[in-house]
Amino acid sequence: MTHLRVVRATLAITIIVAGCAGAAKPTMVPSPSVAPDKTAGPAATVAPSGPLPTAAPAASVAAHGESRFGGAATYNYQTLTQFIRENRFKGVAVVTVQSVSPLQWNTPDGSRPADAALHAGWDNGTADYFIGRAYRLQLDRVAWGQWTAKGPTEVYWLAGGKLGADETGSTSVIVPPVVGGKAVALTDSSTDFGTGVSTTITWLFPVDTTGGVQTLDPTEDITLADLSQHLP
Repeated sequence: MTHLRVVRATLAITIIVAGCAGAAKPTMVPSPSVAPDKTAGPAATVAPSGPLPTAAPAASVAAHGESRFGGAATYNYQTLTQFIRENRFKGVAVVTVQSVSPLQWNTPDGSRPADAALHAGWDNGTADYFIGRAYRLQLDRVAWGQWTAKGPTEVYWLAGGKLGADETGSTSVIVPPVVGGKAVALTDSSTDFGTGVSTTITWLFPVDTTGGVQTLDPTEDITLADLSQHLP
């Protein structure tokens, strides 16, 4: 898990999310996981072809518990177009949320990793394992570039939550999309995070009931109707 610092260069201000000092109106961001070779993005994505994993029973949680909170990552966000170009995302797609899982670990079967695996990743400066919810997404249309998942559906992880004595802190202040809701997904090449979980969707921007797209800048005026005008 990683806290976010979003630098909005156009307004010359820095917005700190998740309990850090910052602007009165925090930027809405999904929780990120840092990929090995490039800009951080949201939490990892499970392989698209399988079913949503089932959360492990509370009895599997160690009594002492693990809490995961992270450092800081800085993002230069000016506009959606600039953000896509600067981070060299592969594509932009409009998706529908098909289902949302209960809280679970980001392992292939949703069960709690062994203590040794949890500690190994954390001691090496990574957060390979975390608690969150899996959002199964159905591709509606590709707005720009490529849909890099292997099939028409993909699973996006939103980190944050508590299972038994274990807890993953969330930096997200955005209201995630609900089942049946629309969202704009930024796609990239598949990246293995070493846990049997990979990611192709790096950011997910919810769409509200009026068609407005909620990006990292809460004042940015983008709708599904004019989305193409804000793409490279």
